Amino acid sequence: MSTDVDAEDLQPPNLEALIQFLYQAPTGLLQIRPDGTVTMMNPRSAQLLMPLARQGNLDNLFEVLAEVAPDLRAMVAAAAEPGALVCEGLRMPVLPPTHSRRVLGLSLLRLDARTIMGCVNDVTHEVELEQQRLASRMRDASRTDSLTQMPNRAAVLERIQQALARSEDEAPPHFAVLFINFDRFNRVNLTLGQEGGDRLLRMVAERLNSTVRQRDAVGLPHESLHTTARLGGDEFVLLLDGLRDSEDVHSVAQRLIDTLSRPYLINGTEVHISASIGVVAGVHTASLANTVLQDASLAMQEAKRAGGGRHVLFTPAIKDRATRRGVMEHELRHALEQKELFVVYQPIVVSVRPPPSSLP
Repeated sequence: MSTDVDAEDLQPPNLEALIQFLYQAPTGLLQIRPDGTVTMMNPRSAQLLMPLARQGNLDNLFEVLAEVAPDLRAMVAAAAEPGALVCEGLRMPVLPPTHSRRVLGLSLLRLDARTIMGCVNDVTHEVELEQQRLASRMRDASRTDSLTQMPNRAAVLERIQQALARSEDEAPPHFAVLFINFDRFNRVNLTLGQEGGDRLLRMVAERLNSTVRQRDAVGLPHESLHTTARLGGDEFVLLLDGLRDSEDVHSVAQRLIDTLSRPYLINGTEVHISASIGVVAGVHTASLANTVLQDASLAMQEAKRAGGGRHVLFTPAIKDRATRRGVMEHELRHALEQKELFVVYQPIVVSVRPPPSSLP
């Protein structure tokens, strides 16, 4: 660049234009000395920082930010080299008595031994978005099983409740819940250890997810995604949402039993397990997701009592039998505690006939 151009650039009209730009910029711009003395501040900076000025003046940035950035003076002293970054996006909450809580962001850069330039912005919205993203990640983590990375009980209960709400407008409801439990799973932990059992559960989760993706005969157009979840231990749940026909659930359940019962190879050992499944179709559901899950669990227990490796459709009679068993167990326990049970011996009398006489 020629000397003439440099001289022209330094003419007062251009300097005035620069000053006008600084003062009209939507970003807060400021210049300070190493001791915090403010040598330049545009109106946006003054607007943002004034709520923090307890004494009502903005002469010294360190004093203005003493409560929200007490280490700022030391940070400036540490960044002694020209071009050193003092801070970038330093978050500073605007404390009461402001009407709404705001957050400011401050960035400072040392130009030379006596000059530090900075900018200040209102980053309240950005902070709120970060908090929302963090809350969303925490919510996702709280709804995900750490071992299999599948949705957990809380997540599947929410999806079941949503399906129940939609079912009020459907005749009949087009969803089903399958409660899956493995027969004699404890043998795996005993023979392969906890690590082997965990690996088996992850393999089960993979098979379950891959099988459910094959929705060849169960989906309605624009259906919601099916949900597979792990409740804990060897208990899994499948929500089939968008069934064309409630009878389709039987073919899905049998396909799951066949797929999940194929051998698993773990550390060179072939493991065989079978699955028992309890099924609740939409037409049998209650109004609460917990009740639906309990009914599916009762049907699964019926499948185990029948020998395992099969599926059973929930009916009200299953709950009646479970209720009777529960009442009987309670009454027996109470009778034992109250010593109301005792043994009665019934004598057995055997009549012996004498042998027939041999006399004539």
